[in-house]
Amino acid sequence: MSLKRNFHGFINLNKDSGPTSSFVVSSIKKMINPKLKVGHCGTLDPLASGVLPICIGHATRLSEFFLLEDKGYKVKGKFGLSTDTYDSTGKIIDKSDKNIKRDELQKALENFKGVIDQRPPLFSALKFKGERLYNIARKGGNYIPPKRKVKVINISLVKFEFPIYELDILVSSGFYARSLIHNLGEYLDCPSHMIALERTSVGGFHSREAIKLNQLSDLMEKEKLESHIFSIDYVLKNFKRVDMNSDDTIKLKNGVKIDIQDSKFHYQQNSKKYSNLIKAYDTQGRFFAILRVSEDGKFLKPEKVFHEN
Repeated sequence: MSLKRNFHGFINLNKDSGPTSSFVVSSIKKMINPKLKVGHCGTLDPLASGVLPICIGHATRLSEFFLLEDKGYKVKGKFGLSTDTYDSTGKIIDKSDKNIKRDELQKALENFKGVIDQRPPLFSALKFKGERLYNIARKGGNYIPPKRKVKVINISLVKFEFPIYELDILVSSGFYARSLIHNLGEYLDCPSHMIALERTSVGGFHSREAIKLNQLSDLMEKEKLESHIFSIDYVLKNFKRVDMNSDDTIKLKNGVKIDIQDSKFHYQQNSKKYSNLIKAYDTQGRFFAILRVSEDGKFLKPEKVFHEN
């Protein structure tokens, strides 16, 4: 059995530690239908496990909205040494016999709450002049990525048995858990590196409800996979919804903006997240577009339109 070519949606996948995110996507594509467009919504390093949202068909055009969502992680660090990759796969660059006590670590964590400046690891998938940073690093390049603003919504110490500790964190997009562990070591003057990472949540997906790659294969064989696929508008749950009449639906599908005052619905601007973006549904309740409110608040412009096939 394979999915229909015109099937679209998201899968809440639980990636194991080991394979790359791209390998997982390739495996799923071969498994469900090689002709379907398949991608993921936010890379997990090979060492990492947990929620890896998979997008299929039209859902690949909405992956950016998963990337913008806050993410939850369980991250495990180890004091005593640091590496060039900030995790256990890298080359050791510093060692120390210093002992860290639980209350010292607990106090240090207070400095990593809220909006902070964080430098991404050099060994990362970010790009500089079109080249991945990990490729630059492997060639011996000395490029240092600039710091950027990220937000730590919550951080708590859940386990501590020196030299190993485990944190629960909820963070904004763009955050690197490896950098946090490395920076904690610098702050406490005791080198530290990440030894395990699990993404526990992103965009409403949680690891406790996610399916493993081998489970996905079993569901395919039993023809039950489609019941585990979320509709493409699932990621837009925080968007304001509007139901359009037939005339406005046709206009928007053809790329024509519509006047908010002349249209047959009531729209009220708000200051919430994505307040200038709206999800639109036709008279049969089918999601068909993301609309953007013009800067003057008078028009709705089609940002992304999704046709049935």
